Parts: sequence; structure tokens; C-alpha cells
Amino acid sequence: MDISQKILSLKVGPEFHLSFPALPVTPYIGANLALNSFSGETTFQGVSKVPSATYSVKGATRFGVGFSAGTEVSIGPLLSLDFNISYNLMNVSGKEWNDVNPGINQRIDSYLSLNDERDPQYSAGDDKHFISKARSIHLVLFTASILFGL
Repeated sequence: MDISQKILSLKVGPEFHLSFPALPVTPYIGANLALNSFSGETTFQGVSKVPSATYSVKGATRFGVGFSAGTEVSIGPLLSLDFNISYNLMNVSGKEWNDVNPGINQRIDSYLSLNDERDPQYSAGDDKHFISKARSIHLVLFTASILFGL
């Protein structure tokens, strides 16, 4: 199975910088609200009870929240390094289950949409409806950037 996910996140929120005049270091913290758009495709090859092929995943949009912390390190009058860690919960609201092929009872339906809510047809031991509870999508991101000032 080969999964190719595309996520576009639009975020808005404050960032607070703590300045130390004598030091070349400026730590900061931030919070955000996000609008996340999910899309992509999945390729199945030799997966039990799933026809081998490449399938487009139905696009979905979810609201999320995030937090970040980092520091800017000045290494010259016009050059800085920025080190950041952020945590994002990408589907706080809007979770849903989509039956892409209504009336057709196939295992592939669980993979053709984001389907982050519980499958309403779930029952223990059913190999076609196996998503028993809602799922959260988390992202932890470490970044290192070079900043050029003008």
C-alpha cells in the first residue's frame, strides 16, 4: 500500500516574542487556529479484500488548533537562524464518515475518504467496517530556518 497525502493548512494566531537586549537570542511562543484541507491518493497492491489499483481520496476540510515555541538566534546584522517546534491537532471539529459508494459494502470504502469519524456500520469482527472509533490527526513539526533581514 502506498499513501500520498496532501495537506494544505491556513493558520492564524498570535506569536509572542520575549526579547533580551544583551543576548542574540529571542525566544517566542504562539498559538493558532487552522483550516486544514486534505486530499491525495492511495495505491493498493496485493492487499487482502481490496482491488489492486490507485484511488483518489475524496477531499475533506477540518478545523484545528496548534501551539508553537521557538527561538531566533541572530548571527549578524541581517541574518538569523530560527528553530521551532509546533504541535497541531488538525481535526478538532468537522469529523465525519463518508460512504463513498453507498449501497456497495466493500472494505475499500474505508480508504476512499478521510473518514475520521466512527464507521456507523462497524461491528466487531467485520472486516469491511473496521473503524470502531473517531480518530484524531496530530502533527509535530520541527523546523530550522535561515532568516534574511532587509
